[in-house]
Amino acid sequence: ICGHLDQLLAVPFEEPQNLLRLVPWHTENFVGREAELFILRNKLDEKKPIFITGIGGIGKTEVALKMAHDFTPPKGAYLIRYDDSIDEGKEVIRQLILKADFSAYPPSGADYNHEQDYAERMKILREQYRDALLIIDNLDLQKKTVQDVQMEDSYRDLVSSGVNLVFTTRYATEGVEIGRMDTDVLLELVHKHYKYPAAQESVLRELIDKVNGHTQTVVLMAQTMGRSWGRIKSADFINTFENDLEDMLPKKRENKYQNEKLYSGPYPKVNMDRNGEFSSRNIYDHLSVVFRLSGLSELNQTILRYATLLPDEGLYEDLFRKAMAKCRQEDDELFANAYIAENIDSVAARGWLQKANGVLMIHPVMRNVYLRELKPVDENCEDFLDALWLQYKPKEYSKKTYRQLAKLFQMATNKLEDREGIWCLRAGLFWNRLGEVDQALECFLKT
Repeated sequence: ICGHLDQLLAVPFEEPQNLLRLVPWHTENFVGREAELFILRNKLDEKKPIFITGIGGIGKTEVALKMAHDFTPPKGAYLIRYDDSIDEGKEVIRQLILKADFSAYPPSGADYNHEQDYAERMKILREQYRDALLIIDNLDLQKKTVQDVQMEDSYRDLVSSGVNLVFTTRYATEGVEIGRMDTDVLLELVHKHYKYPAAQESVLRELIDKVNGHTQTVVLMAQTMGRSWGRIKSADFINTFENDLEDMLPKKRENKYQNEKLYSGPYPKVNMDRNGEFSSRNIYDHLSVVFRLSGLSELNQTILRYATLLPDEGLYEDLFRKAMAKCRQEDDELFANAYIAENIDSVAARGWLQKANGVLMIHPVMRNVYLRELKPVDENCEDFLDALWLQYKPKEYSKKTYRQLAKLFQMATNKLEDREGIWCLRAGLFWNRLGEVDQALECFLKT
């Protein structure tokens, strides 16, 4: 220990610019995946980009985060989330680098230059982040393939920067596929959320098979049973699946579900098994049943309805909470804030909302479930967005906050039945303040 400390003290330390977000820790209940982590460790030593593939909700991101914490290089591990604001008509990797958060760089103003900005950021990557681990999460392209991205000049720039690259994606490509875990391992995962009696094990095994071992569904069912104080049991899920999904077999499906897909785009997807028997619609159907059985209160559901509008990188909880308190018009603001904070914590504890480092996020798969079940529209989200806009105080918030708000209002334009384009207009005002003129113009023209 003393020898290592001496080595550390002998190295002149210069704190790098805050180019990227440090990898969060979401894997306290991580189980299994020893074989996949062993393969990833070996691939990391090869110094080549790694692609972690698998269907939505199977655990790709958790494996990447676990890998980061187990094998983190001395320069650290960082995370960029792919999101809907990426224009796939242009170079994807270039946009991700330009959208990454710097501290005090680049200066906004009339002399702002995208090419110069990109060159400066790549220089910092090469000089300060060489040998660091960079995870680009949820590279779920709509119009391009992974192979298209690999042909981009900016992809080659990133590869040659010396950064260790890990991508997670739902699209089939050469890499490490994350598939279904063994039932015994999934039972171990269930036990971390639900201390079930031994007599229930056989029914739990049947339940796990019913949902084809889909990790996210298994975890949400376990959390629901664990927090229901015995009200909901494994058999309740099995009976509901059999009753509610019987009329949703391929020959009897209603047309309103025909456009719902876990994957979009015409490119190869990763199947749950080699026979491709587990379809994306199964995931949504099972998760919808779990959602309906969860017994979420009206306020819990309202929180999730508003959360469907969040950008993939999330939103600061204090902004979200204050906006909710304001739109509910509670007389006692302190009580409202505390009450809403308690409900946010409750929803997060039950697995329906992700909360880390003061930021609220939802999983991309769950966004589709909430859009189906909660149907956010102008009428039931307008007050919340208005309240959020009223909190906008130019001198108080960082560039990261402005970027989150801009993405939120753009997301609202995409998800709501937008009649006047007001949310896109507001997104443009945020982008304009950030100095990102192209983004602002795009929003204004759309308005």
